[in-house]
Amino acid sequence: MFSMRRIAVVAIVLTTQVYQLICVSLQFSNKQNWNLKKVSADPEIYFETDQLILHLGYPVEIHKVTTEDGYVLKIFRIPFGKSDRGQKTSASKAPVLLQHGLLSSSDDWVVNFENQSLGYMLADAGYDVWLANVRGNRYGLEHIEPVPSKHQFFQFSWDEMAEYDLPATIDYVLNVTGHSDLELIGHSMGTTMAFALLSTKLEYNSKIRHFHALGPVVTLNYAKSPIRYLAPIAKEIKMLFDLVGIDEFFPSDELMKVLAQSCGSVVKVVCKEIIFLFTGYDPQQLNSTRIPVYVSHNPAGTSSRTIVHFAQVFS
Repeated sequence: MFSMRRIAVVAIVLTTQVYQLICVSLQFSNKQNWNLKKVSADPEIYFETDQLILHLGYPVEIHKVTTEDGYVLKIFRIPFGKSDRGQKTSASKAPVLLQHGLLSSSDDWVVNFENQSLGYMLADAGYDVWLANVRGNRYGLEHIEPVPSKHQFFQFSWDEMAEYDLPATIDYVLNVTGHSDLELIGHSMGTTMAFALLSTKLEYNSKIRHFHALGPVVTLNYAKSPIRYLAPIAKEIKMLFDLVGIDEFFPSDELMKVLAQSCGSVVKVVCKEIIFLFTGYDPQQLNSTRIPVYVSHNPAGTSSRTIVHFAQVFS
């Protein structure tokens, strides 16, 4: 007889495998038909961070950060807001770095309207805004060296993000702006990375003027996310992920764009409930008309090892 633990493991692996097969089939689908679908969809579904920012009339810069171990991260800068239009030089503005959470990206800070997105609000308040990314999400899929395989590329967890990605980004921002310190705002896993960095590389405490932790994650004992159900089977999940070669977890790809378009129609209610399942029930804080855009930008991808690592923390 199969135990519930084994059944759960099999279900997770099969679901991920089916997801990957659908992604492969979409890559070989008729490109002309796919482009026709794009015409009728909300264009923001297909925008990257810089396009989202330009779409609302804000200036944007694209930068690339290379970590000590060779990963290349694309980050974005909003040097000024609509209120001053660059009347103040960037050197006179306090830099603020926004670090996203698990399965997220820089998109999250600018995916809403300008009076609802922290990135725009900070720019309009006079800050020099920098939007970070980490290895493994849609903006962190490059490496300075030819990586032998996808498997080798995704051999990391949030440990490496804290050890390499965040400090490299902080140093880059300070070097470009000429400031000696910055404001750091983290959300969820972004706070975990910061806590780990500040407790292991003490020199970074002087480089951060204030650390603002949104939904801080220092323990998972009280978490209500469905990930807590993975905790008892974390070892089995890791073994099976390694066995069947699942290295990338929920990448930002064509399938998510198809699902996003579906969320704008009859299955909107289903999409809304799935969002609430992972983020908590709060309909007053969810703009239902933006659900297709939200789904197209989240999840943004990570490594399977990152998911297993969080599951192990429960154990």
